[in-house]
Amino acid sequence: MELAKVLPYNLDFEKALLGICILEGKSIYEIVDIINTDMFYDIKHQTIYKHLVRMFREGVQIDLLSLGKSIMQSNEKEVIGGLEYLSELTNRISSSANIEYYAVMIKEYYIKRSIITFSAELNTKAYYEAETLDSLVEYIDKRIFEITSYCYGKSTIEHVSVPVTKALEEIHERIQANKSGKPLGIPTPITKLNNILNGGYKTGLHILAARPAMGKTSLMLSIAKMAVHFDRIPLIFSLEMTNKQLADRLILSELDDSVQTDRYRNGWMNELEFKKVVDASLLAKNMNMYFDDNSCVSFSYIKSTSYKKKKQGACDIIFIDYLQLMDIKQERGTTRDMAIGNITRQLKALSKELDVPIILLSQLNRSSEENRGKIPTLSNLRESGNIEQDADSVLFIHRPEYYDDTEEKGHGKLIMAKHRNGATGEIDFYYNKSLTKIFNEPINSFDYNAEF
Repeated sequence: MELAKVLPYNLDFEKALLGICILEGKSIYEIVDIINTDMFYDIKHQTIYKHLVRMFREGVQIDLLSLGKSIMQSNEKEVIGGLEYLSELTNRISSSANIEYYAVMIKEYYIKRSIITFSAELNTKAYYEAETLDSLVEYIDKRIFEITSYCYGKSTIEHVSVPVTKALEEIHERIQANKSGKPLGIPTPITKLNNILNGGYKTGLHILAARPAMGKTSLMLSIAKMAVHFDRIPLIFSLEMTNKQLADRLILSELDDSVQTDRYRNGWMNELEFKKVVDASLLAKNMNMYFDDNSCVSFSYIKSTSYKKKKQGACDIIFIDYLQLMDIKQERGTTRDMAIGNITRQLKALSKELDVPIILLSQLNRSSEENRGKIPTLSNLRESGNIEQDADSVLFIHRPEYYDDTEEKGHGKLIMAKHRNGATGEIDFYYNKSLTKIFNEPINSFDYNAEF
């Protein structure tokens, strides 16, 4: 049986996928877990993809020149038919939108070829008298397992003893963490919130939602600073503010209350105030955290950047500020809510893959202001895709003084409306007038009503 004449394949899919990877190096993050080198039909394409994956694993930037250099260094230029073939692959690409589809189709063709090859080999073995029935059945089981593993991925089935052992190990880690004073999760500056979170934020998708001007970014930076304090490295994707604006917020959070925010922003400072700003800047500068203010952030960009920083040992918690500003692709026949739901599912999966908490900031619409006391509830979140369903926790921020002239200045509520692994409830928090600092207790050390 001449398999080469009948085996199914599609070279156009293979060429298109490779061309996209060469032109847009970060796109390989979307498909590297879907297909492997052997799934390509053409030996040239197997060789090229092998180099792309190696460069990805080693953190080497992927482009036409670096790929050509890698192939030259391994003396495989002739295998791919010359380096000009790489340019040919890139010339036929118009969009990277279909790369995942190409990968799935390449995988399907490979599985079909595997089934055809398996059936041919089985036919030969069945006729071969030296083969025992036991060895034949063993061969069938082995090959079927290999093929189904390509279809459905790595088995997630475990004997109960495995997760129970892991749970016991984690309990032991929690006990040791309590003794050492080092939390297992990423703590927040609010003690009561940490208690609800069983020590702090852990792997999972966590929503921090509020109306504008409630303090989402301030609380985010406060948690990021706590992470740094405990030798964890935050990665912040800031879609609303520039890196410079975030840096201003960080510096202001380190200043004492004698330096007014307005004076900091307009530059009207005396010598003592400027010295304090310099000192605060040095503190902020030495914080081990990363900002990314790319304003056209897609899930693919977040995934690729996070993977890269994780490989560098520089990503222990991810913040995204905020969801509604992400580049969300809405396919034909779907609503924006459905598209947002797809993003939250992907972010939840990414958290598990990287084993880091993802804090996703979300802006509530005006419907929350129609509630009693203008206090947000989960029903307000349900209007934005499947956020509530995918979230491991949902925390709302509410500041009554924003809406009413209350006597309780600088007093707000954190509302843990959902917590998959723990309690819910309301937590008091306190802040200065410029909302650059978050506190556990009421502010007594300075005049709240002073200008900042």
